[in-house]
Amino acid sequence: MQQDFIYGEEHELHGRVYDLAQPLHLGFRSWEEVLQHDDAHYVWLVDTRLAALGQRVESLNLVLGMLNTDALPESFQDFPISRLDWLKITTDVFLARLISIGDCAALLVNEIFQTGLSERGCNREQLRKKGIDRDILMILSHLEMSDSPLRLERNSRFHHGFERPYSQDYDAFRIAATFEHAGHGIGGTDRLGRPIDVETLFLEAVNHLKHEVLETFSRLGPDLETLYDKLLPRFNVTFRTLRRNGKPLPWE
Repeated sequence: MQQDFIYGEEHELHGRVYDLAQPLHLGFRSWEEVLQHDDAHYVWLVDTRLAALGQRVESLNLVLGMLNTDALPESFQDFPISRLDWLKITTDVFLARLISIGDCAALLVNEIFQTGLSERGCNREQLRKKGIDRDILMILSHLEMSDSPLRLERNSRFHHGFERPYSQDYDAFRIAATFEHAGHGIGGTDRLGRPIDVETLFLEAVNHLKHEVLETFSRLGPDLETLYDKLLPRFNVTFRTLRRNGKPLPWE
């Protein structure tokens, strides 16, 4: 089965910052040296945040890998966890990494606009108070998935202990997965009158979750592109101003 792949570092902004940052990483011998050059310090901080955001986006590929049925065992009897537990862990990874994309994006905006907010205090409301453009704040709202059921699920899952059902008859799937992991089969029908087939139920849940990951990113992807489009001009202006007013780098 051909695997899908989510890319997070293809925009011009990534290339621009990367090209400026690499000589700094190779040329400076200490952080103290970096701090002596405002332009280098600015690029270094933006590069750190931009790379973190790109890596966080691409980390969703971990979820796609966990949902690659070709790589999973045919039977979970000798696997460390059951099919259902595998789905729960995969969902945890998906929700935690997905929702944090918005946080990483807000921190990038904070660095590029030099608003001076702390990591803990960096959020849309504080960025608004710092004068960040409304269009950028709207994009951050989309990336944070403020009104999305997935954000509500993340909160109820991690803070309240609630799990999503992975089948129309969750109890039948849960019992069948538990029995399979213990080395036993289970017969009968579920409450909908369907024969209980743990592998079929598992594959249905896997395909649904994979579709959810790709569909979610298909909505987030354009928002990320738009955000980068808006951040690139500001980055260029700020960098050029700092460069023009700064002193030569040690190797110049």
